[in-house]
Amino acid sequence: PSSEKGLKRLTATDFEEVFNDTLSQYVKRKIKEYDFCYYDLTPSERDAWIRKIVDVLIAPNIEEVGEHRLEQWEKGWEQNLAELEASSKVEAIIPGYYGKYNVLRWKQEFIKPAHKDFEYYSHAIIQDWLFDKYMRNAATVYEFGCGTGHNLFRVRDVNPKAKIWGLDWATSSQKIIQKLARDGVDRNFFAHRFDFFNPDENFNLIKSFWNTCSGRNRLFAYILNQSLSFSTKTIFWITYQFNILKKENICQDI
Repeated sequence: PSSEKGLKRLTATDFEEVFNDTLSQYVKRKIKEYDFCYYDLTPSERDAWIRKIVDVLIAPNIEEVGEHRLEQWEKGWEQNLAELEASSKVEAIIPGYYGKYNVLRWKQEFIKPAHKDFEYYSHAIIQDWLFDKYMRNAATVYEFGCGTGHNLFRVRDVNPKAKIWGLDWATSSQKIIQKLARDGVDRNFFAHRFDFFNPDENFNLIKSFWNTCSGRNRLFAYILNQSLSFSTKTIFWITYQFNILKKENICQDI
C-alpha cells in the first residue's frame, strides 16, 4: 500500500504467491528497484478497456506472425539501433511495444500501471526469477529470438562470466549486439543470425549451455516439429499469453 490515495504496489509477497516459490534476496531486491505501483480500474474503465481489446483483436488489418514479416522486424530493430547510436544509452534498445497500452492484467483482473515501464518490469522480474534460479552456473547462454538484446543484460546480472549469445533472424539485431560488445558494454555478448523459419542445421551449439526462448511459442513448436538435433542441456521457454489471433482464444485471453 502507498500513502497516495488509491495507489497500490506489488511486493515480493505478491510475486511469491503467483510464482508459488520462495524468492531469493536477489529477486526481492529487484522487485524493490522496479516501480510496481498501480491503480485499480473503475467498472466503467474496465468495460472500456474490454471493448478496446476486442476491437483491436477483431480489426481486419491485424496480422499474424510469419516469414512475411521479416522486413517489419528489421525496420523495428533498426530504429532501436539508430537511437542507440544517437544517444549511446543502453535504454535505447528497449523495444517500443512495451507500455503501449496503459493497462495490464494481474491475477485475472485489469490494473492501471502508475509508471510507463510497469509492463517492462513485469517481463523483467519473471526473467530475473528464472535466470537467478537456473542460470548462475551456465557457461554459455543462447537466447533465440533476442530482438534488440535487452534480455541479455539480465542474464549478465546473474552470471557475468557466461558467454551470452543473442540469436535473431533480423540482421539489425546482430548490429545492435555487436555494437554493445564493440563499445565495451559487455565483451561477453555475441550475436548470430538464426532464422526460425529456415533454420541452419549446421549451426553447432556448445554442449553445456542454457537456451531461453522467451514468449515465442509458435516458433518454438516449429523447432520441435523439425526435430533439429541441437545438443542442449536444458531448454526453458516462457509463454506470456495465448495465440490471441485464434478465434477460440480471443475471449479466453480477455
